[in-house]
Amino acid sequence: MEGVTAAEELSPSPVRRLDLDTLTAIFHEVVREPENSQEAFKRLICLTHICHKWRVLGLGLAELWGDVAFVKAKNSEMFNILLSRAQNAPLSHPYPPAYPHSTNGAFEEQIDYTLSHVERFRRLWHTDLGGYDWAAVLLAKTFPSLESITLVCHRVSLNLMQAPIRAPVLCSLYLTGFFVPFEAPRLVSLRIRTQSLPVLTFDNSYLREVLLSVPNLVELGLDGCLPIGIQAGDATSPIALSRLRFISLGGPSLSLWTLLRQLRLGNPESVMIHLELGGLADDADAEHLTNALKPYLGGSSRNTVCIEPDGSSFFKACRLHSLDAQQEALGPILLTLHDPSNFETQWMFSDLYERLCRQFYAGQIEHLEITISPKTSHYKRLSLVNATALLVPQLANSVHTVLYHIDTSEFPEQAPMDFDLVPRCLQWNQETPVYPKLERLILRGSETMYASAVTANRALVELKGWLEYRIQLGKPLRTLTLQGEAYSSGLAPDPARLADDVAAWSPIRQIVDVVDERKLPAHSLGVE
Repeated sequence: MEGVTAAEELSPSPVRRLDLDTLTAIFHEVVREPENSQEAFKRLICLTHICHKWRVLGLGLAELWGDVAFVKAKNSEMFNILLSRAQNAPLSHPYPPAYPHSTNGAFEEQIDYTLSHVERFRRLWHTDLGGYDWAAVLLAKTFPSLESITLVCHRVSLNLMQAPIRAPVLCSLYLTGFFVPFEAPRLVSLRIRTQSLPVLTFDNSYLREVLLSVPNLVELGLDGCLPIGIQAGDATSPIALSRLRFISLGGPSLSLWTLLRQLRLGNPESVMIHLELGGLADDADAEHLTNALKPYLGGSSRNTVCIEPDGSSFFKACRLHSLDAQQEALGPILLTLHDPSNFETQWMFSDLYERLCRQFYAGQIEHLEITISPKTSHYKRLSLVNATALLVPQLANSVHTVLYHIDTSEFPEQAPMDFDLVPRCLQWNQETPVYPKLERLILRGSETMYASAVTANRALVELKGWLEYRIQLGKPLRTLTLQGEAYSSGLAPDPARLADDVAAWSPIRQIVDVVDERKLPAHSLGVE
């Protein structure tokens, strides 16, 4: 090559000049970077086929072969080769977990090896396909290298009296269908999910013992196994988990607030909470639940409330800069229903919503998002809720932006619908303006929703009247934003329907600044 000396031409490339320690570090980074074990396996194979030096090095890195020894081996011979390359290094189950399909000819042998050498593993990932009794497999064993466990078992039991497993470096423990006692001082993530049966629930004193043994916990998920209540003589002193940032609890309200009120966190401002509510017993039950949530609702920077009375995710409080763009909700407090049929009675929604909203301080909530489906039963329920819950001062006297999402996803196209374009809570009082600080209303809906509004016209007439009435009361709406999908027909916009839309909204535009952000639906652009 012109300009290159003979010495330079014979000298090794920069990669070839790397020492073995540096190459080893690179191999580890490349192979362990992807979460998918199959991809890690492919990378390791590629590295061992670059050159002789790299192959010798790669074949000697037993810990990397231990990571991929349980990928989808085509046959027993391949599995045994991978095991031999792993030597005595810790092993890992693949992620995502393997299944006994024809593509994995050695699956049964892998399971047999796991059951008889479970102490060797660094990562245990397995879903229960063969009815294995994982509690018996793990019984009283010590796992010197185990970092994470994700196991599903249908032989349900809590095994509270079983000798604990000992895992000094275990960080993540996810068990579904069963539980085993453990000693894991470095645990940061604990999730236990069982069926909601009395024989599968902890008692309060035992659960406290478990949580007090893991002071470094960052994630906590308990579903179906929470104590039903506190027994006489049980300790109720605070459980300090200063690093906890995510809480997911599922069960009856009594179980949820019993645990919540015992937890003491370092920073309630940033914690994320998901409660899957299995039922409310009475008014006192709702009061206890909302009081337990007070440290996370009031006095924080959470400035947005989202409600969906006819959906499973019926309440969320979080921090949002605005309701416009899709953005990550900061510090969400989410309440969902395990069985929506348990909440058909009137008080369950109205009382619970009102109690939740009263936990905020005056001026805290700036944004309110309401999602409804235009069905008679849902409208009735929403009206009952709004009668008190959404008119509490903590909302009505501070909210300046309302997003009203009319969800028509369950309706066939062109199905007739009847709905309001103004949330019921904003219509409630006819003498004084409700939500006096309201400046902006965002309407979000589908092409079907907007088409129905133009066809029926009633909703637009009532919207116009509401806007005029706020002007009379000296509290005019400044901006009305339309979001969602506009009119189209087939693969191209329908000029006639667009013209009807412009005409229908023209009277509204004369009263308030209308910002139309609607887009043509995907199917009109030929996008499937």
